[in-house]
Amino acid sequence: MRDAQDAAGNAQRGLLHFLDARSHPSIAAFLLSFLHGTLLAISFPPIGASIASAVCLIPLFVVSQRTSNLLRSGVFVAIGSLPAWLYLHLWLMNVSPVGLPFLAIYLALYQSAFVIVAALFLRRRSPAIAHALGLGVLWVGLETLRGSVLFHGYPWYFIAHSLIDLPIVPQSASIWGASGISLLLAVSQAGFVVGLRRWPSRSLASLVVGVTALILLIAGGAFGRSASPSGDQSLEIGVVQTTVELGRKITWSREEKLRDFEEFLLLTREVAASTPVPDVILWPETMFPGYALNQEALEYARADGLTIDGVPATHFSDILFAEQERLGIPLIIGALARDNPRLVLLDDGALALESDGFYNSVFLIEDGGDSVQRYDKLHLTPFGEVMPYISAIEWLERALLIIGAGGMTFDLDAGQSRALLELSRAEGDSVFIATPVCFEATMPALCRRLVFEHGRRRANLIGAVTNDAWFGASPGLRERHLALARWRAIELGTPIARAANTGISTFIASDGSLIEPRETGRYPSQAKSGWITTSVPLPSFDEVTVYGRVGDLAGWFAMVTSGFLAIWICVDRMKIKIATAANQDAGEEKNVGE
Repeated sequence: MRDAQDAAGNAQRGLLHFLDARSHPSIAAFLLSFLHGTLLAISFPPIGASIASAVCLIPLFVVSQRTSNLLRSGVFVAIGSLPAWLYLHLWLMNVSPVGLPFLAIYLALYQSAFVIVAALFLRRRSPAIAHALGLGVLWVGLETLRGSVLFHGYPWYFIAHSLIDLPIVPQSASIWGASGISLLLAVSQAGFVVGLRRWPSRSLASLVVGVTALILLIAGGAFGRSASPSGDQSLEIGVVQTTVELGRKITWSREEKLRDFEEFLLLTREVAASTPVPDVILWPETMFPGYALNQEALEYARADGLTIDGVPATHFSDILFAEQERLGIPLIIGALARDNPRLVLLDDGALALESDGFYNSVFLIEDGGDSVQRYDKLHLTPFGEVMPYISAIEWLERALLIIGAGGMTFDLDAGQSRALLELSRAEGDSVFIATPVCFEATMPALCRRLVFEHGRRRANLIGAVTNDAWFGASPGLRERHLALARWRAIELGTPIARAANTGISTFIASDGSLIEPRETGRYPSQAKSGWITTSVPLPSFDEVTVYGRVGDLAGWFAMVTSGFLAIWICVDRMKIKIATAANQDAGEEKNVGE
């Protein structure tokens, strides 16, 4: 037995020596960060080994503990993390091959920044419990910085996100959000790593921190599940699934629009004929092929006799309004909106259609078009609909679009109002629907502002519309996108009806679970058109989650604390350098005097 223990101890010491950043800084940083990236990547679909996220930070913590050269380790950590980010964003090859490496490098820099700051922090003489908490807070602070602040936010691939299908644990997001779960997960890993580093003399405190974080995950999930909305009311919802490929959608000829529109109407008639009859029917994002759906734009088109591609501009809207009136079922449609549209004469003599505002919108159509409500997308997709910071310089935006996005144009404007769609029912009550568009459903703070105001519920249903054709044939992307919507349902205790083009159209309960459709038509899938219906339980306006009241306190606390931590480290290092320089000067003066 003693020989086996000695052999195991020697093997452990040998491995730690090989991975010792002080002995092999470049190799250790690269291999450990590559392991971190691999664990992070495989935790998401299509592999979906979600348990990998429970250990994915350990390799970075080891680099931070043992590195002797901060700059070198930071560079090789970024290089080691890069393959994972390239793999997770391979779908961009179909959209912007030039943009893919820049995005991957940008994301890898967060791992590099973490290791550098964490290593400086761990060099400070602090209690083990402070080191364990500090590492977890620093990681989630960087996640929040990336997800909510820089470049308009990119809140994908938090370490918590892959846990959506675990039992109990995801329900704690109703208390502290997905960022809170990331924080507890990061602290638990840090607690064990710091504890093993100081084993056996001073490890107890950090190990207790790690175990406590795991207990909080379980306890928070149990409380969140018990406090989930009861759903005394329900709404019959039908969803139309479309399959317009990206290339066809971008060029969308007149013939294709006419053919696809007829297909959409046919699907709508089929879902309207299901039993029981839906209270409302959803279409995916921008699947209305006409030039606009708001009344101001349509009135201008009729008065001016406006035509587009040889078809009257009101052709599609007139047919849609007539069909809605015949069916007698309200429709929620993803379409464009134009404020104050007008034709202007360009310098070359050509006519161009301009407007004061051009929006990616969602419309609720009732009474044959006499009643039209509208929500304009508030948060344009970074580098998909707007270039953060760069779009303010028009010539630079045009140049970069020509280079990186095949000459696409970013001409959409951001909406200004958190408008809800109010669906009146025969029972005399109303359902208030928040309709985040595509990327917006991945933004926790934005969705909270749509559903809650001053800690009080203002919407009891989310109608999420999206166009997932951007993902092409990349495996797992649509499941990852859907998972983010499921986190929003848990955080806000609000069910979601999701209509996707070439994506996953489905219904999500307020606990994040998927609701099995009651009826399906043509077996809708990512690659096939069809429709689904079901009855979705609705929360009352008195049912509010903790997250709905207080928001993403965990994420913002981590980011602010990380900022102060980084400033404190920098100031402390400056003091040390100044003191060292002063001592050296004093020594030189003493030598000269002697």
